[in-house]
Amino acid sequence: MRRKEREITDRDELLAVLERCFTCRVALFDGDYPYIVPMNYGVKAETDGVCLYFHGASEGKKMDLLRQNPKVGFEVDRHEPYEAGSLTSKYESVVGVGELSVVTDEEEKDRAIRIITEHYEIAFTQDFAACMPQTTILKLTVKSMTGKRNL
Repeated sequence: MRRKEREITDRDELLAVLERCFTCRVALFDGDYPYIVPMNYGVKAETDGVCLYFHGASEGKKMDLLRQNPKVGFEVDRHEPYEAGSLTSKYESVVGVGELSVVTDEEEKDRAIRIITEHYEIAFTQDFAACMPQTTILKLTVKSMTGKRNL
């Protein structure tokens, strides 16, 4: 990283950025060019690692690409408004890589959707529970991540 003074290396700080952001962009392999999908997510951090949970449809381009290659890149960020007369952005971001998989265990699916709804401060309701049988939950197991901040 060129601007070392802006690098975030502390795990707790990286997790705090992940908690403050609202959209995770996931990059999958698609031949010559990456395919990037913005997704809602939730964060689960334990002593042995970090994972991000996503929800979505069971079919489509994202799922087709996932079946071909589970290795992905991801990025989250948040920006503050530019100050008048300045082109310097005030931001914080986390980028990383990991492996994406479909969650098949029903208990983990239930925990994951609750992690996602808590991330957005949405109450888990029976409506969510009713949608779970046709909802796919994806788990991104983070292999490495780094952050950058200029606030």
